Amino acid sequence: MQVGIVSTPTYATKPRDFREERLQSEPAASPAAWRLTRRASLMLTLLLSLGLWAAIWALASAISALVSF
Repeated sequence: MQVGIVSTPTYATKPRDFREERLQSEPAASPAAWRLTRRASLMLTLLLSLGLWAAIWALASAISALVSF
């Protein structure tokens, strides 16, 4: 009889990787949906940047009106 030998459990399957399960469970986006999402985000970025420039322009003109009495 051998004393002090501890056997490690063996697993029939590999340990679960939740990242792989998440990627496999989500459907792949179609190329048309990706183009639409990309186009919408570019349009939103353009509109926000134009709004920011308009706000900067309005602030600069208001300051210049105050300075030149």
